[in-house]
Amino acid sequence: MKAVALGLLILFGTVAYAEEAKQVPLTPEERRYLVENGPVTMCVDPDWVPFERINDKGVHEGIAADLVRLVVQRVGAELRLVPTADWKESLAFSKAGKCQILSFLNKTPKREEWLSFTEPIFYDPNVFITRVEHDFIADPAALSDENITFPEGTAMEEHIRKRYPNLAVIITRTEGEAIEAVEKGKADMTMRSLIVAAYTIRKEGLFNLKIAGQLPDLQNRLSIGVIKEAAMLREILDKGVATLTPREREQIANRHVSIEVVRGVDYRLIAEIVAAFVLLLGLIYLWNRRLRSEVNKAVRQIEAQNKIILEKTRKAAMGDMVSVIAHQLKQPLSGIGAMAAVIEDEEEENPPIREQAEKIQEQVQRMSATIDYYRTFFKPQKNPAPFRIAEGIRRALELLQPQFNVAGIEVVSEMDENLQVVGFVRDVEQAALNILNNAKDALIANRPEGRRISISLKEENGRALILFRDNGGGI
Repeated sequence: MKAVALGLLILFGTVAYAEEAKQVPLTPEERRYLVENGPVTMCVDPDWVPFERINDKGVHEGIAADLVRLVVQRVGAELRLVPTADWKESLAFSKAGKCQILSFLNKTPKREEWLSFTEPIFYDPNVFITRVEHDFIADPAALSDENITFPEGTAMEEHIRKRYPNLAVIITRTEGEAIEAVEKGKADMTMRSLIVAAYTIRKEGLFNLKIAGQLPDLQNRLSIGVIKEAAMLREILDKGVATLTPREREQIANRHVSIEVVRGVDYRLIAEIVAAFVLLLGLIYLWNRRLRSEVNKAVRQIEAQNKIILEKTRKAAMGDMVSVIAHQLKQPLSGIGAMAAVIEDEEEENPPIREQAEKIQEQVQRMSATIDYYRTFFKPQKNPAPFRIAEGIRRALELLQPQFNVAGIEVVSEMDENLQVVGFVRDVEQAALNILNNAKDALIANRPEGRRISISLKEENGRALILFRDNGGGI
């Protein structure tokens, strides 16, 4: 069965690039520069898997290594790796002029003090990584009393410190330590490249972590950094960068770790969610029928005041039960939303897939909003307040609309949208829900087709008049 999923495929062997032999024409002055200056010295991040690393044999490998190597080959230059202990030391070597280029980094104001940058050779969105119980992060500025961890010397640390001072920043030595801090609850979140995040979560089996959001305007635009003293070298490398095609970038990324978007539908997962949602609606429907029966019995047995107290108590219990069920539905919805967001990001050049991913996210948001509404539907209100009657009726309709659709019931309404009263909106919603339920039952039992319910709301003699009509034999 196909599934909508994030898959990490570790591909072995070599990838043949159809245009690897492409040569870039250089001016005589540029060719002379390369001959006179010899191999281009390069510092890298020795531990940034899968983008780049220096392996046990001292070889530079990863996505960045393949991209830079392709660019250098096409301009006819040679590379010489300058080994360093970590990224911090690579930055220091670059500032000191011990290496002419840094292989793979984002442009920032601090780095521009000593570097110039080629056009980006790779693009990758940044995402927030949190534990699974953390809420989705729509706006980091709205967070309070939370912290975020970064490996030392990253561009995203610089951006986050400047734009979101409400987040406390925790610095770690390595990429792995930052992920581990979130996994063990020592930090609330980290922000990393989507490729690095997906690769690490899958490789290390950290399934108590999730991708909890992203900032589209903080996308990784990874370039080759060239010391300012080598201005002509930057111009030469830019000519090589201009030859890279989207297909070549994709092939190189897939050689090391691909974020595979499987185009299909997990019908089992969808069936489980739909079944759970139908069960939730069924529980609400059954509970309302039972509640009506219990209230009628109470009318014959106890005084009116005791009946009201009992009714409110049971409504509160129903609200608690619905809250528990709604909480259980939140997690799979969050997972579907995150997967749809990843699909949308990864399929920029495939509009049909992006459109479907956007529709999935819209449905998830709609279902999530409905679940949040169920949590408070049966909670009794303590104080009367002004409200629009039409809004209360529409909420009841929203709850029953799926059942009306299945039963082929057409609902026509003509309501004064601005008619306000002071009272309890939940009373109107629940009264409307009971009346509409009775109408549905009558229509199903007595009218095989052409089923219709009409609702009108208007002001009459200083009062709000609500009329429910059906053609199923009367309510």
